[in-house]
Amino acid sequence: MQAILQHMRIGFLTFGIVLASTGWVNADLVVERLQYLSRVSPTSSPSTTQSFFLEFPASPQNLTHTAQLGDSSSQGDYAASWSGDSAEFDIAIGHRLTGFEGSTTSTGTLMVRPSTTSIFSVSGALTYNHPATALGSASLFVTIRLDGTPGTLFTVGDSDGTFGLGPPTGTIPTVGSFELQAGNLYRISYVSTTANYDSPPPGAEWLGNGEVHIAINPVPEPATLALLATAIPFLIHRRRFR
Repeated sequence: MQAILQHMRIGFLTFGIVLASTGWVNADLVVERLQYLSRVSPTSSPSTTQSFFLEFPASPQNLTHTAQLGDSSSQGDYAASWSGDSAEFDIAIGHRLTGFEGSTTSTGTLMVRPSTTSIFSVSGALTYNHPATALGSASLFVTIRLDGTPGTLFTVGDSDGTFGLGPPTGTIPTVGSFELQAGNLYRISYVSTTANYDSPPPGAEWLGNGEVHIAINPVPEPATLALLATAIPFLIHRRRFR
């Protein structure tokens, strides 16, 4: 057991030396902006909105707010943390639409500048429950753009509901990944909407609940991995025969 532990210590030490020699551990990801918004929007009257707008925020951030209009609401809960080259963003969405024709919306933008080639990964889903006899829709989308450019680099998500002849209840998954390049400022955005398109009968509710989990982690360079694979067995072998 002691020999195994010693080999593990040598391996971890070598891993740190290799990473330091390549500069992989010296760079830091920068979060330049966190922007979150929740809105309730009747078709025939002004909307109500709650939002957060943070520039160069400190890590971690834990925020919550609710936009409320009558018995309709759009709630958002947000947790964000980052250190070194890695970051995590968790978003929880809660929609309740009742009493009028209109929509509830949750949207946000994360502006991130990685300092090394990184993998963006997203996993999430929106579960919706609407009246079967009325027109309604639910949607969840996540996109990535380079800041200052009109084109979209990455899109994942979908919309569903009775408005598109879909089912009144269901789940919209949102899963995908994308490679981010060092030094670029990326605009990562999400939007989720619950909507109805009829004057609702008394007591009818359009509900939507979901989560979006975003992670950004560095990609080890091939040279780093090759050097690591070569160095660890050599040092362990050398230690064994000293």
